Amino acid sequence: PPSRLLLVSDAGRMFSADLEIELVAGGIARPTGLGRAYVGGQQTQETHDMESVAVRRPLGDAFVGVEEVLAVERFAGIEHFNLPGPPSAGPATAPMAALAASSGGASAAGAKVPRVGGAGGKALTTCRSHFRNHGPEAVATLRGGVPGGDQLLFVACERNAPNASDSETLAWAMEASTGEIRASYTLELPEVSDVPGAFYRVAGVASLPDTDDLVVLFGFWSLSTGNRILLGRIRPPIGRPGAPAVARLRPTTVLAIDRDDTSCLDNFEAVFVQRSIGGAFTVHLLSDDNFNEGPQRQRTLFL
Repeated sequence: PPSRLLLVSDAGRMFSADLEIELVAGGIARPTGLGRAYVGGQQTQETHDMESVAVRRPLGDAFVGVEEVLAVERFAGIEHFNLPGPPSAGPATAPMAALAASSGGASAAGAKVPRVGGAGGKALTTCRSHFRNHGPEAVATLRGGVPGGDQLLFVACERNAPNASDSETLAWAMEASTGEIRASYTLELPEVSDVPGAFYRVAGVASLPDTDDLVVLFGFWSLSTGNRILLGRIRPPIGRPGAPAVARLRPTTVLAIDRDDTSCLDNFEAVFVQRSIGGAFTVHLLSDDNFNEGPQRQRTLFL
């Protein structure tokens, strides 16, 4: 059956569609099209470079990483974007603001969207703010050893705190509802093999279905190398309430791609994973063109 694709743009627009899949040789799942696509309008004045989205099941609320304000914002009622039927079916076509407002969240008038608060919200302010960038780039749900549970969020900063090492960055596991920190991590950033002193940055993260693992998308670009991506697998330990864990995470490289491997390589910033035939996983990547039409033109690609 098709998976439901849920995306958020930098400016806060919502896109939702069925991802149609066909199986090709070797049981590989290949995307063939998008069905029942809905687009929601810009949600509130609190849109400051939205970079990631994770949906908590079965509650259906979405958590969006917002770089410029160094926060994770929560939207209730996002499950309406998954309703079957034509766009005229009701809330499926409503802006995110209206959906959030219906559950006591944001309003189109610009009322603040609820944010992940507590210690977790405060911790996010330690992310590096470089031209109001490099904040919470990656957000994913984390079951934390509880099958069927999606009560935890994993949040990683694109870059490290100011004046800290470029070879690592900050990440946390926190209670989605309260912001209580259940673990603080130092996430090692892979070194770029042939560029001395250079390291990949965090570009995205996704839960690995039916496991306690995460897949981290790392990206790198320079004029001499072009775009490169690397996928790494981690299993973050989780502490008990009131006794958070502290750990160093060293990703296990799953896949590394540079421009010598494929022409379908760009500024990939979104990743999600689904089960395929025989228990394998299919990884989907989406790139961000940054509205860049210059000599170093970027594209929006789905891989």
